[in-house]
Amino acid sequence: MQVVSLRTGEKGQLCLSPTSRIDVCATRDKCGRTGGAWVYTLCIQDPNMEIPARVSVMIFRPSILRRAAYAVFIVFLGVAITLTALHFPRTTDQVAARFITDADYRRFYEHAYAARKAMAATNETVIEKSYEVRADSAPPADSNVDADPVQAFVRDYRLGHKRILEVGSGAGSLQDVVPNYTGLDISASAARFYRKPFVQGSATELPFPDNSFDAIWTINVLEHVPRPESALYEMRRVLRPNGYLFLSPAWQCRSWAADGYAVRPYSDFGFVGRIVKASVPVRDSVLYRLLYIAPIRALRLSCALFSQQPTVFRYNELEPNYRHYWTSDSDAVNSMDAFEAILWFRSRGDKCLNYPNLLQQFTVKHGAVVIQIRK
Repeated sequence: MQVVSLRTGEKGQLCLSPTSRIDVCATRDKCGRTGGAWVYTLCIQDPNMEIPARVSVMIFRPSILRRAAYAVFIVFLGVAITLTALHFPRTTDQVAARFITDADYRRFYEHAYAARKAMAATNETVIEKSYEVRADSAPPADSNVDADPVQAFVRDYRLGHKRILEVGSGAGSLQDVVPNYTGLDISASAARFYRKPFVQGSATELPFPDNSFDAIWTINVLEHVPRPESALYEMRRVLRPNGYLFLSPAWQCRSWAADGYAVRPYSDFGFVGRIVKASVPVRDSVLYRLLYIAPIRALRLSCALFSQQPTVFRYNELEPNYRHYWTSDSDAVNSMDAFEAILWFRSRGDKCLNYPNLLQQFTVKHGAVVIQIRK
């Protein structure tokens, strides 16, 4: 069948087949406009029909579709604005540490690297799954050179004979990647894992002179450090000019990880907890997260470009769970965005090597950020 478009009062022919045609006339029905739509009647005249057939067709006005589109857009915009306001990173180092003190932080990791034996019941925190277990579960540094991002970092930037510092070195699983290696961790009890130089210290107060190292890597550490901007300052300080930083924390740690909503059964929670658990798949979806991550990044980029000054590192503080290790990053103390970190270094004249242009930096999702320090 050939479809024809007729205005009111126009006549034409509708081709049903190469040998069959019928006359069609479009006239507006007596009821005219109905509920925001126009009702038309097609008068079909065929020589084989004694009485012309009439078919009523309702045509929606374009303005109705536009209004529906506007309504959807307004709802979408309202949701995006609300989520952006709720998730905007309000915390800086000046107002941080509401949930944890340096003493709590150090005590936790001292216990985590203590001898592997059940701790006697005390008034102190009992750790069900320690950080030590997670560090030991990592593959050996030389198990798969091509797949190991640290090995690739060393190879790509020719750091094999450079002086390297690992911040938050844990059990020292990467100490054999390079010969000239120094490990630093908050826990003094981790020293027993090392065959190479080890220093007990805090990432926010590195016990080294300025310009001491050619490169630093830090993996799954910064999200566990109170006042992470201080750690960024310190790592930048001890790196030599044109030095390299391999920054690979867990970006965008989830606020529900501390209570294990994603892995615990519904029976563990009350009414409110079950609602929170049911919301996790939606809140963890790409579309939901895009509704607030993209606007926040646009706002932060606009501020950085407008001010022309070094930016302040912003993040959202989390309350860690040092009693039960339900899932990855249950003990995280902050939630950071990779783009925020890139902006922080860019505003100080440094260069992001693995995301060289602004579009790639704006759309970064996860993984390591490689920074070359320019000072």
